[in-house]
Amino acid sequence: MYTYVVHYRLVGQSAWNVLETHSNKSSYVLRVLKPDSSYQVKVMVKSINKIYNSNDVITLRTPEGIPDPPQKLQLTCDAEESTSIIVSWQPPVCTRGLVREYIVEYSVKDSNEWTSQRSPNTNHTEIRNLQLNELYSVRVAAVTSRGIGNWSESKSIMAKNCKALPCPRVYINSTTENSVTLSIKLDSKIQVEQYVVDVSWVFDAHVRENRTLTVEPQTISLSGMHPALIFK
Repeated sequence: MYTYVVHYRLVGQSAWNVLETHSNKSSYVLRVLKPDSSYQVKVMVKSINKIYNSNDVITLRTPEGIPDPPQKLQLTCDAEESTSIIVSWQPPVCTRGLVREYIVEYSVKDSNEWTSQRSPNTNHTEIRNLQLNELYSVRVAAVTSRGIGNWSESKSIMAKNCKALPCPRVYINSTTENSVTLSIKLDSKIQVEQYVVDVSWVFDAHVRENRTLTVEPQTISLSGMHPALIFK
């Protein structure tokens, strides 16, 4: 009666790992190897009294596996483009091979229709041309030669204007005894819907008044005010 004993080791290591098959069958499946790794393997014959050494050693490389999900998915608004969001993540804990690229998918919240885009082997990308004030869900997966790995958790963000507007410039066009006409200019390509104008003035050296107006982006005329004006 005899059985086979499998010896294997990673290329570069000196010590062999020994696996008793407890069988005399001529085939055996090694299920303890790491993906995307090079191994040396040899088989010995074991009888009751003796082990017959083998001089035949083969070198093989295991295929890549399916990677774990990427970690720490983060979504932020693009400060320059109001219809874009920036997606960032950390690599999978276990890649099981070389990550060739990442697949980023996004969809309108609670929709089953996902849109995909490819990202090179980096940890960030940008999703463009989204709809303003729409809530989006985003997820990401790593890709090896074996295929697309497991998806990360999905996170949601609303595409909105995140850019802080510059301070507008105010010009006094004309004044009268009880009114002032202003022009407001904003050095920005962003479409302005309304301005908020805060005006205060003093008279009799100690009395202070204030008025706040919401106006359309056009020349503004303020009337009914005391002629001594202080603009803020």
